[in-house]
Amino acid sequence: DDLSAFLEKRPVVARPPSFSYLAWRFTQRHRVAVSAGVAVLLSILAALAVSVTMYFREREARRRADLETAKTRQVARFLEDTLAAAGPEVAMGRDATLMKEVLRKTTDRLDTELGGQPEIEAEIRLIVGRTWKSLVEDTLAEEQIGRALALLRELHPGDHPDLARGIADHAEALIGLNRFRDAEPVAREGLEMWERLEGADHPEAGLSLNQIAFCLVKTGRPAEAEPIARRAYDLWRARPAESALEEAPNVYAIALMNQGRRDEAIGIYREQLAADRENLGAEHPQVVNILDNLGCTLAGARRDEEAEPILLEGVAMGRKFYEDRCPFEDHMLAALAGIAGRKGDLDGQLRYSREGAAVGARVYPPGHGYFLESQGQLARTLMAQAETRLDRAWTAKDEGEREKAKALLAELRNTEAFARIVKAEAAWIAALEALAARTEDAAEKLEIASARWKPNDPRAKRREVWLERLTQQG
Repeated sequence: DDLSAFLEKRPVVARPPSFSYLAWRFTQRHRVAVSAGVAVLLSILAALAVSVTMYFREREARRRADLETAKTRQVARFLEDTLAAAGPEVAMGRDATLMKEVLRKTTDRLDTELGGQPEIEAEIRLIVGRTWKSLVEDTLAEEQIGRALALLRELHPGDHPDLARGIADHAEALIGLNRFRDAEPVAREGLEMWERLEGADHPEAGLSLNQIAFCLVKTGRPAEAEPIARRAYDLWRARPAESALEEAPNVYAIALMNQGRRDEAIGIYREQLAADRENLGAEHPQVVNILDNLGCTLAGARRDEEAEPILLEGVAMGRKFYEDRCPFEDHMLAALAGIAGRKGDLDGQLRYSREGAAVGARVYPPGHGYFLESQGQLARTLMAQAETRLDRAWTAKDEGEREKAKALLAELRNTEAFARIVKAEAAWIAALEALAARTEDAAEKLEIASARWKPNDPRAKRREVWLERLTQQG
């Protein structure tokens, strides 16, 4: 039996039936089938090895991608914290030239390096846009925020907090460009989204209310703006420390002032000043802003004794925080110039006006509304003082006053920043120059100038005085 078993490649009884022996005899007897099975098994094992390798490689690739995304987000957060130092509340008068160069280079890299990461690109573009906004570079701000918003709309087809914030940022950028009619529907879209996401009482909804109300005021609809601004103001009163609502009292006060309700506006500014001093401390950049609003509103109401100490405090506090680049100082100095002028202090009026124009030129780029406002205030002061000194020269026969008037008019004519005012008031300036030079055509130039005035122009009465003087002289 063992011999036949051996020849048939079956196990023999004479040998112990170990596993290895039995397996060896089985493979001897079924060599083809076993070879095929082994081949299949090896193929399966090879495929399994490849699959396992690919799995670990894919997992490592995902880990690296996640790590890269985390690093990019970390860079975005670092960039946001770093660029926040460029804002007017933090910059404290530092030169922003280097910061602007960083922003430009960041933008260039965004255009080439983050095309496949729209979420990160949108986040960084928003950061860059907000920083340009804080540096009063509104055109550059709107460009970056607009591009970020386009990405966010693709990422979030429906309501999403990131999209709602991007919409609010875009509305703010458009407001900075004085594009109020474009900004209004954007702000309304933001309000509706925040109301759906968080409810009507959310602080971000209050920010959108402020934007809408401000646009309405700036487009000649203060009565329509009032109830909207009031909603934001009520939210601020409930949460006065909420940064998203910090402009609510100011916008509400502006809506009231544009309806002739100045005393109510003054009361709101006093309430805001007290609340912010309680929340932020007696001295804070935001307190400077409120002192500016309150002091200038009091000065506009001719409550000069109340306004002057508030404005002086605001100027001093602004210089403490911002050195020579306070974004509110030009406005406060203009109000102080008006107070000095009403006191008859011509030297003080001119000094404040010159300081205000200098601050405006340092803080705001040429063409910005506040730059033009500060330069225009000095130009109007030069015109008014030239006429005042001409009047003194005439009544007191003081040649020194006439020479001062001529110098003021020459400065007005020769300063490039005054070009818009000089063009708008060309006829009146020519009449003053003729009066200063005592030329024979002075009366004619007065007539030409007055033909352009509105019926209630206060210069009309002074024109009659000058014409009478010229007639007596002739």
